[in-house]
Amino acid sequence: MALNIEKLSTEKNKSTLGFRCCPKLKLRLAQEAQKLNITLSDYVESIVSNYEPGANNLVPELKAKIEFYENDILKDFFTANKGKVFDFKNAKGEPLKITINSLQDIYTVLINSFKTSKP
Repeated sequence: MALNIEKLSTEKNKSTLGFRCCPKLKLRLAQEAQKLNITLSDYVESIVSNYEPGANNLVPELKAKIEFYENDILKDFFTANKGKVFDFKNAKGEPLKITINSLQDIYTVLINSFKTSKP
């Protein structure tokens, strides 16, 4: 059956798009949909809707950024300070308290440990 591109280009209502996949993939997609409390159909539609050709080219770039920001020194600092509470002031001078539970918490403490001078 040939796909009628012209008809699709003028269609206003949602239509069905089916594809075959292995059971493990369907299970994984269904579990993710369930976590988000949405239907499998809505979940797959959101994935396909957000797909951009060429986006796979971003994977090596994103891996490089992760390796830079989640380096061994930072991970060691996190391990040594996990669960500790830090008192500090943010860029606005407001006192904050943070318990180290993630690498993002380490960044928050580090970024706020430098005073910025406004021009």
